[in-house]
Amino acid sequence: EKINDEYAEMLALAVSYDGQLQTLELQSNPIGREGARKLAKAIQESTVLEKLTVAKYPTDRTLQLEKALVQVCRGTTEDPLDLSEAEFEDFGIHFLAGMLEENEKLKLKTLTLTKLKLKTDEDVDRRAEAEDLEAAPVPMTEASAKKKSAGSQSLSSLITALKENRTLEELYVAKYKAEKAAMMVHVC
Repeated sequence: EKINDEYAEMLALAVSYDGQLQTLELQSNPIGREGARKLAKAIQESTVLEKLTVAKYPTDRTLQLEKALVQVCRGTTEDPLDLSEAEFEDFGIHFLAGMLEENEKLKLKTLTLTKLKLKTDEDVDRRAEAEDLEAAPVPMTEASAKKKSAGSQSLSSLITALKENRTLEELYVAKYKAEKAAMMVHVC
């Protein structure tokens, strides 16, 4: 059975109380913005959780990304987070937004989102849109996210989180030099 916002809030409580839960695989659930934010906050406080899946990660980097995302949420690393080529549904994008918004411990300075594959809850592949983002000479904006019918709420919440975030120094949505990555953080 799928996990919705209401169940996600209960799950967030369980995660924050540090039971025995070491792995969370949430990538294909219809969890919205609020549920995602509460889960991100709970993971920040957890000391037991070791692996987190919020998207379909590239096979050769799955374990690395599952562990890295937990460390980023906890604020225990400044290492860059490279989510390139990950396949995100709405929940995963909402989770990233929640992680950026709800985290006083966040030390993340570099976030890479190149070649993202976006999928809607209806399981429609949004790879073409992700490729458009990669090729675009301008960053994602709220206006461009609203033009996209599927996933527009999750993209809008990510853009808002990027605007409000104060720790990120470099954002890669395409392959370009570090100077432009620094500029992308300020433009969002």
